[in-house]
Amino acid sequence: MVIYQGEEELLLKEDRSFPRVKLDVILSSVKNQQIQTENVSQNGICIITAEPYSNGKYLSRMLMLPGGEEINVLGKVVWCNRFNNYYKSGVEFISINSNDREKLRKYIKKMIKKEKGVVCR
Repeated sequence: MVIYQGEEELLLKEDRSFPRVKLDVILSSVKNQQIQTENVSQNGICIITAEPYSNGKYLSRMLMLPGGEEINVLGKVVWCNRFNNYYKSGVEFISINSNDREKLRKYIKKMIKKEKGVVCR
């Protein structure tokens, strides 16, 4: 982990291409299973579910950011870990159009400025 100065903000950065910020919303319901989000970056999202998702599974979802911004993404599960009675999965964005990517970039930048840091897993 590295702490660095950028855009007049002190940010906590893991060894990642994109910083993650907290995103706590219900993504959707699939077969009566809620998908809760934990955090998001420009490259992917961490989701929490009651059942595991297998690595390589593709997910196509509409994500509503706080404030009402909607983005559509196609993602692929790249990891899944069990935590007590739930699972966390990392989903890498495979396809996101440029307008939605810009909405997501602006949301992340706004949250970094607001929180003055990045929420880590």
